[in-house]
Amino acid sequence: MATDYSGDLSLAFAGHTQGRNLISLCLGQLSVLHHCFTLVGKVREVPATALPSLPGYTKVLQLLSEFTIKSEFPVVRYFKTANYGVQHARNFGASMAKSDWLTFCDSDDLLSSSYLETANSFLVKNPRIGLVFSNFQIFKNGENGECSGQEGEIQAQAEFLVSGARYTGGYYFEIPDLVRRLLRFQGFMASGTSIRREAFLKIGGYNVEFRKILSEDFDFVLRALSRYECGVSKSALVKIRKHGSNQSGNAVRQKIGECIVLDTFKKNEPFSTYYRYDIEQSIIHRLRAGIDLAYESCEFDYLKTMTLLLPIKGFTPKILVKRWIAGLPQNYRKRVYLMIEKAYEYKPK
Repeated sequence: MATDYSGDLSLAFAGHTQGRNLISLCLGQLSVLHHCFTLVGKVREVPATALPSLPGYTKVLQLLSEFTIKSEFPVVRYFKTANYGVQHARNFGASMAKSDWLTFCDSDDLLSSSYLETANSFLVKNPRIGLVFSNFQIFKNGENGECSGQEGEIQAQAEFLVSGARYTGGYYFEIPDLVRRLLRFQGFMASGTSIRREAFLKIGGYNVEFRKILSEDFDFVLRALSRYECGVSKSALVKIRKHGSNQSGNAVRQKIGECIVLDTFKKNEPFSTYYRYDIEQSIIHRLRAGIDLAYESCEFDYLKTMTLLLPIKGFTPKILVKRWIAGLPQNYRKRVYLMIEKAYEYKPK
């Protein structure tokens, strides 16, 4: 495991099914992890008086003691670093791992209790697969965190995303033209992704330069699929937590990040030449959608940024007007916006 002070947790493990419950319990409880690891590292038996009276401490400590001290082959290694971003945390965890496969799960998400068995069964029978992604469910703080393993968010896009694919052992694979489909709908998360460690290192892991722009998952997925065949689980094997502090909750910033990722992929990856037209159209589509969102929410600085990124052929008369408003002095933007919106609402009798 590798953690940073921002609360990002990178997990790397290799088929140790006995570690499943430990992982499920530790996720979302980073406030207790460091203290528990420190105690376990120092003493074999910890008196109850040494534990803070917070939920989870006793259970996490008990599991850590069992899997790190009493186990003949310890399955947990813990590292704490300064906050260099989630990309660095994942890369560092991968570099420290000793396993052939890596599985990632962010600190606020949850893997299904059947994840390891399901993924391992599929991968053993399909050795040419380089990585697998998981269908997922969304849940919020306060909701039941147990992942049911039934239908999830990707199911809504299943006909489009995996149409024509082969299916076995709970996974779709040999998905036709998957990169082109992902340029229209990116439904793969870091949580619930398993990848061969060798493959992860060959593609360079997550791009640390994308720390501030979001969408690092999209960049990683595109680079991975340009080199390796993947599988996608049909059932939801991971739960993605949505809450107020999710950076991805800002849809406008997300659109900007996606476009920067696509432009970087187009410029730096030789594989992207097969999809140049699709990438350009995807950038235009995402920027137009982002411009509309920014305009509706009066985020004029973001609007201005996106009009600078938008290719000339992507402009429409309405976008030109919106760009003009974004270019006005700050104290005039909102007033002009309200005047135009009021004019649109006016209907002569």
